[in-house]
Amino acid sequence: MVRIGESWLWIGAVVVAIALPSPAAAQKAARPDPTKQIEALDQSIQTLRNEVQALQEQVRELSERLLSLADEQRTEREAAGAQIETGKQTHEELRELLRGLYVESSGIKADVAQAREDVQAVSNSMESFRLSSGILIAVVIVLQVILAALALRGGKG
Repeated sequence: MVRIGESWLWIGAVVVAIALPSPAAAQKAARPDPTKQIEALDQSIQTLRNEVQALQEQVRELSERLLSLADEQRTEREAAGAQIETGKQTHEELRELLRGLYVESSGIKADVAQAREDVQAVSNSMESFRLSSGILIAVVIVLQVILAALALRGGKG
């Protein structure tokens, strides 16, 4: 005789045996379809190819941009070099002009000193001329007084 508790145990075992798939069915279910795997791999490869092409395009664009920037930098460097050379030439020209002005100012200083000496000489001449002319005027006045006195004396007599 089978007891009720044992029968439930047997019924549970039978249900579990029926519900669980057999090992062969489990292997079939666990094994994925190879065509689906191949299609998934093909899609992954195509996606990677597209990404590689996009990256190659970006690298090409960056390379072109880098070349244009290098050309711009070279052009700017050449322009800066030309400006520096022009600045050096202008500096040398200004230096020569400054030397000329220095020499000219030295000449002007010498001329001013000579003019000062000439003015001093003229001033001394003027002083001596004033003295001479003063004496001459005094002599002329004395002579006129003498002539006037002679003329008055001669007129009386």
